[in-house]
Amino acid sequence: MIKTIILALAVLLSGCAITKEPNAYAGVVADGITTYRALSMPGFSELGINPAITIPARLITLKVAEKLPPAQGLPIKHGISAASWAAAASNVVTMAQLAQPAGIAVAIAVWWTVWLRGEDERTYA
Repeated sequence: MIKTIILALAVLLSGCAITKEPNAYAGVVADGITTYRALSMPGFSELGINPAITIPARLITLKVAEKLPPAQGLPIKHGISAASWAAAASNVVTMAQLAQPAGIAVAIAVWWTVWLRGEDERTYA
């Protein structure tokens, strides 16, 4: 259990390093890894859409967003990045077997932080 939490936190924190642009691809990968690990634990199940569908869909959307002009593509990339990092954070809280309200609070905090990190770039695109 401790190894799982340490691995998940390492993945999560590696992508949360302050960068000029939120790393959407790393967020999608972190969400995939933490979702897979949480689902492999006894007693856990996915309540939302299957990650086997959402992860490729987000990767395809990111590729399309890269081809758009910055004013259109950056909000898409930053939105996917924020949502992916928030999902990964929520998965880590779930694996730590904390109460669900804690997972929601952590996910919202991470989403907001990642979204704000790209605000200047979106403003001047």
